[in-house]
Amino acid sequence: MHELTRDEYLAIQYQFVELFIEHLTDVSSAFGGDLQEMLVLAIVGQVCIRAVEKGQENAPISASRISDVTAIPRQTVRRKLQSLERRGWVRQIAGGGWELIMIDGTSLAQAGLRDLDSRGIERAVRFVRNMRALV
Repeated sequence: MHELTRDEYLAIQYQFVELFIEHLTDVSSAFGGDLQEMLVLAIVGQVCIRAVEKGQENAPISASRISDVTAIPRQTVRRKLQSLERRGWVRQIAGGGWELIMIDGTSLAQAGLRDLDSRGIERAVRFVRNMRALV
């Protein structure tokens, strides 16, 4: 890979920030402006994805661990998890950990956010095309 010129860097930075802002705006709308709730769900989802990659069905994560990873106060994390539980997307299991609610290998959160996912994929594809044109 060659060293980037200032103009190339600025063009790449512009494309990245445009993707980031557009996606965060869309996500914020889907979560009623609560980006912390989205972040908590994303962490629970990432733990689940890692578990599935290892051949497990799901894996729990504690509110304390989510707080450590995100720097969101533990009590706030608990409130966000309870809100996600009311949406039917996560559940607390014995021992206190939280996990995604899955049906036939699909999380209910993913099903509930299908339109957001579709738009996110379209944005990612557009971003990759733009990056290929720049580098």
